[in-house]
Formats: sequence, C-alpha cells, structure tokens
Amino acid sequence: MGGITCPIHGPSGFYELCEHIHRDFNNGVIPERRYLPVCRTQLCTDCYYENNVKEIPYLTYDEILSLPKEEYLILEDRIRTVYNAINRRHICANCFKQVQIIDAKTTGKELPFEAFENTLMYKDKETIEALEQILKYNYKFKQTINHFTNTFERNWHIMGGEVSSPLSITFYYINKDEDQNKILTLINNFLKIFLKNSVKSFFTNPKTGLLKKEVVEPEFLKARRKYFWKY
Repeated sequence: MGGITCPIHGPSGFYELCEHIHRDFNNGVIPERRYLPVCRTQLCTDCYYENNVKEIPYLTYDEILSLPKEEYLILEDRIRTVYNAINRRHICANCFKQVQIIDAKTTGKELPFEAFENTLMYKDKETIEALEQILKYNYKFKQTINHFTNTFERNWHIMGGEVSSPLSITFYYINKDEDQNKILTLINNFLKIFLKNSVKSFFTNPKTGLLKKEVVEPEFLKARRKYFWKY
C-alpha cells in the first residue's frame, strides 16, 4: 500500500482496485473481492475470472525470489498482463474505513471499529487552525526542552482525526488541575460552535513516564471522550 494526499484525510495510505469495486465503494457497498498476486490489487469476481487470475499461483516473496529465472520472468509477465488489462482506481485507506462504516450500518453488521464520524480532520484544517489560535491567545503555553535533541519545542500539538480515531490534542508538562480545566473549557466552548463530538485531549509528563488516566464524559456531548494525563 502506497501513500497519497487525500483532500479529506490528508497524507494517507491507499488501496488499488478495479473500477467496479471503486464504483461499489463510492456507493457505500463492499462487494466480494479477490486479489491479484504480488500487486495485491483488489479485483471484483468478474475481473478475477475474466483475466484468469485464478491460474496465477499465490507465492510468498521468498518463494518468488527463489524461482528459476525463466519461471520468474513468466510469472512477472502474467501478472503484468493482467495488471495492464484492468482499469485501476485508488481509494484512500481512511476513505475505505468510512465505506466500512456505511456498509456495516446498511447491512446490519457489527461495526469494524469505534467510529468517530463527527470529528475534525484534514479537510477541516482551517477550523483546526482556528482552534489552535484560540488556545494560543487564551493560554500562555511554555516551551519545553526536548531531552533527546536538547532543543526547545512547544509543549503541545494537535493532530487531525479520521473515522477510526478522533482529533487528538496532546499537552506536555501542564500538571495543575486549574490549567487543565481552563484549556478543556476553551476546547469545549470552541467545539460547541462546530457541533463536533469527537476529540481526545491528553495531558502528560514524558520526562517522568508516570501516567495516570481518568476518563471523563463531558456534559453537553456524551459521545466525546477526553483523557486527562497527570504524572
């Protein structure tokens, strides 16, 4: 699986698939899928059988590398012929996770993971930047020393979410309850405006490595969980 920059999720892995599976994914449906050996390109059953992929042996990389040169070249040519014959498309790995959620809800299957469908992600980067500015303006953060590089760094960072993990905000060396509560109030008030209900906030002291976790359910949105870390 390679990497792309998805307009919704930002830098992400991706899956390669035939045009028919891509169409089904766009409709929120996960069909039966087969795979082209080595390339791992996902194929619908029609593409799989029409191109006689079942006749291509599934070998491990070690087995392929141990083949005699002539057999290796024959296998390479067979895979390349099928690969070039397929109309290929790509889907962001995180977009695929969203398809999994849609498919599970439609078919009544169990959700494959805890979903955070209403979180701030790469496509909301302007909103995330606005939250960052509000925190900077309303709380005086200090720089801390990175003990691995001996350089000064800011003691907090924000990471956009996606469907399987929420927006994450991590703070280092902010240990007083009053400071933590002030920061969380700023975050809560901001998120109320955008009605976003998926975020995790972490308070941690990496120097000591001693952490205590408490899980608190905010009053206005029970779907959101926040994590408080103290040393």
